[in-house]
Amino acid sequence: MDISSLRHSLGTVVIHQLRLNRLSSTASYQALIGQIPSKTCPHSGNGDEMAEHLQLHRPKWAAERQRYFGDSIDITDHVPGL
Repeated sequence: MDISSLRHSLGTVVIHQLRLNRLSSTASYQALIGQIPSKTCPHSGNGDEMAEHLQLHRPKWAAERQRYFGDSIDITDHVPGL
């Protein structure tokens, strides 16, 4: 398997994990499987660290959200069919 195929495969896995809210690096998932006691975001201390939190609420990604979505309150305004 070449490096491009491997990157594509890993990206696909991450997307599926996000959709299922089972991204192994999140506190929510780690708490679910008993590795840590709390699913609260360890970075912001604000809310459960789940896929939605990572993408829509984590302060670290505020600049990227602003760049792609502007001042929109509802990200679904930018997703056709939602």
